[in-house]
Amino acid sequence: MTSSDPYHSKRLDVHKSSHHKEISDLVELIWTGFSQEELDRVSTKGNHKPLADAKSQLKTLLLDLYVNWLSDPTLWTGISRSNNSYVPTSIYNGLHISKVIIKVVDILLAHNLLEHYSFRHDREYGGRYSRTSRYRPSQKLQDHFSKLTLTLFDIDHHTNDATVILTDFETNETGEIIKTTGGKKKRKLIEYSEDDHPDIKPMREDLKAYNELLERTHIDISSLDNPYVERPKSDGSVQKVPIDRTNQFVRRIFSRNSLNLNGRFYGGWWQQVGEDYRKDIRIDGSPTIEVDFKGYHVAILANEHGVSKHIDYDWYALDELFIKDFDAETQRKALKLLVLTAINAKDKDTAFQAFRRNSKLSLKNIQLDFLLSKFIEKHPYLEEGICSDRGIDLMYKDSLVTSLIKNEFVKKEEPILSVHDSYIVKRDSVLLLRDTMNKATKAVLSTTLPVDQEHFSKSQRRLILNAFRQYDYGTYVDYVQDPSVYPLHNPKITARYTASYQKFLHWRQQRYGY
Repeated sequence: MTSSDPYHSKRLDVHKSSHHKEISDLVELIWTGFSQEELDRVSTKGNHKPLADAKSQLKTLLLDLYVNWLSDPTLWTGISRSNNSYVPTSIYNGLHISKVIIKVVDILLAHNLLEHYSFRHDREYGGRYSRTSRYRPSQKLQDHFSKLTLTLFDIDHHTNDATVILTDFETNETGEIIKTTGGKKKRKLIEYSEDDHPDIKPMREDLKAYNELLERTHIDISSLDNPYVERPKSDGSVQKVPIDRTNQFVRRIFSRNSLNLNGRFYGGWWQQVGEDYRKDIRIDGSPTIEVDFKGYHVAILANEHGVSKHIDYDWYALDELFIKDFDAETQRKALKLLVLTAINAKDKDTAFQAFRRNSKLSLKNIQLDFLLSKFIEKHPYLEEGICSDRGIDLMYKDSLVTSLIKNEFVKKEEPILSVHDSYIVKRDSVLLLRDTMNKATKAVLSTTLPVDQEHFSKSQRRLILNAFRQYDYGTYVDYVQDPSVYPLHNPKITARYTASYQKFLHWRQQRYGY
């Protein structure tokens, strides 16, 4: 291992599962090496017997350490040492992992099977800067791992994992749960009963079918030489985003303790990389296309006032430049971020602060206020939606649209990836996608919304042009008049991608017979 950066880490995933004999044999080997005193320490008797015994918890721990080691040998695993982090009866703890796992970790440390990094506990700021202890396989455990032949394909995400998350918190774009300031004490995860919330069961069934489809689908970025994307973080460090099966389990997260707020789909690595990487995604070896709704939330707000715009309408293009030294494109990008931020905010000050957190542009409040006023002047019917805290409600509406689209694709055994307001499908599924998007918005919003798309190959262009000529003549005319509207793109294919795809095909043939 070449990196010792403890910030390069992932939280312990307690929902790894595998029936592979090799992992069972490794668990048995390590378990039999425990002394009687150690076995007594992790064995709870009488009325306090855990729902999952210590050996099962050892297996869960080893599986997650092995997965992380396979993905990136330098990766640390964050494991909480607080007893309060493990509630065996929680709906968010499908394998019933208990505080016994902390004792198991300590025994592995005593046997030199783990490396450990402990952060300084933050007492000065009430724990704000405290960090979870980090662990990773020692050379001794790596030697055991190196003898295993099971691959990432042999390790599943356990079906008991909760796919519907209810929280008081907000989320960022990638689904990370973030606490907002002010108000009452917030609960990160809220326990619920499907008996009390009958809408949850069909959601879980839909997500189960969707995640099972993703499990038997090869999804990768064909141009990558390594199975990860490096993403800069706000603190200046670099995060490695794994592009593999360990990072594609999808959930729905609802905020503010309401099943009518947020509800978006989170979890796939494709939400954690930029569009420059997404354009190179291949699904089961096929190049893909990304189709998105244009000005999604603004268009929904306008529709509430009976206003609709042509597909080519640009909501964020103003009639003149209002910021000194800005060109039209810079002003447009600034206004887009400002408007979307303002829709989510409760007041202007909050919106302007959020804008500066998410933009490299140095704009003062007076400039942002002026720019926002010009937008409202052009679209007066949108004023009541600005700084109204409508964002989380609009996210719920777009989640309903996404749910309908995904369910339709799952019924047809067609893989689809969502990035909130956009969808990635195989290129030969683009007409199905556009039709499904129209039907979904019609069902949820009682109207259709304009969509946009990019990246056709030359052969796909001919195929799709013929289809558009028959079913969507307006788009066909756009192609003929200006082919640059949908540029050609043929992603390169690396040796790593080819090897990964061939291994997947072999595994799928063995497991599913096709």
